[in-house]
Amino acid sequence: MWSKSRPKSCDSRHHARAASTVIQTEREPYMRRQIPVTFILTGLIALGAMLLPAMASALPNTGIKGQVTDSGTHEPISGAEVCATSSGSGSEKVCEPTESSGKYKIEGLKAEEYRVEFSASQHERKTSTVTVESGELAEANAELEEVGEGSVAGRVTSASNGQGAGGVEVCSYESTRCVETNGNGEY
Repeated sequence: MWSKSRPKSCDSRHHARAASTVIQTEREPYMRRQIPVTFILTGLIALGAMLLPAMASALPNTGIKGQVTDSGTHEPISGAEVCATSSGSGSEKVCEPTESSGKYKIEGLKAEEYRVEFSASQHERKTSTVTVESGELAEANAELEEVGEGSVAGRVTSASNGQGAGGVEVCSYESTRCVETNGNGEY
């Protein structure tokens, strides 16, 4: 059985303190443990330090998101390239392709202004400016106008004598089309 009692050797001015710190059982006396406030605060700070990385990863990333579509059909453009270049002193450039839905997301950016360039095969390039705020995904969408197919003609010459170079393979930059020059270096 538990009972509070004061030790018989205490005088009256120590009576209140002794009664609050001594607990007796029928067999042995026990002292009540008092935990210092600094110990509790230290524990809370340590717990916060362990949880902080988990809480930070749950916050939204800083970056840019959006969708790229064809201006004529309003259909999403899959595989378009979206590049964000910071206007800051470092001029960091990060590029991501669009998904089949035409959507993209560029994460892990610093909070500042970015120039966003949208490009896709057989479409015009488009550029816009967006300001990214810390902990948010700014939105930048683009509708790209389709450009018709064209042709390229030219002549490949030798640097040493200026004569036409035949049998040289010439390929377009954004296409898999290649042609071979004739005997005069023309294509």
